[in-house]
Amino acid sequence: MFQRTKICSGLLLAFGGAMLSAIDHVGVAVESIDDALALYRDQLGMPLVHRETVSEQGVDAALLVFASELYDPDDYIREYDAFLSALRAAD
Repeated sequence: MFQRTKICSGLLLAFGGAMLSAIDHVGVAVESIDDALALYRDQLGMPLVHRETVSEQGVDAALLVFASELYDPDDYIREYDAFLSALRAAD
């Protein structure tokens, strides 16, 4: 699975003196993906972008958006080749 926002605004966090300049995604391992979706999607209102079974890892995966701006599905690049093309065009 590949997901990447077309435009990613900066984020600066400090943890115990270490500097973190950006977060692309965060993975959370849960016992039940359905229970997690009930919380994150249904209770907290995080939009579900994509859900799939990753057979080679033996897991179900879900991509939800947690952002300060309204989620726009057109702001996501879902193919790795398209991401590389956008990256080259930005240079």
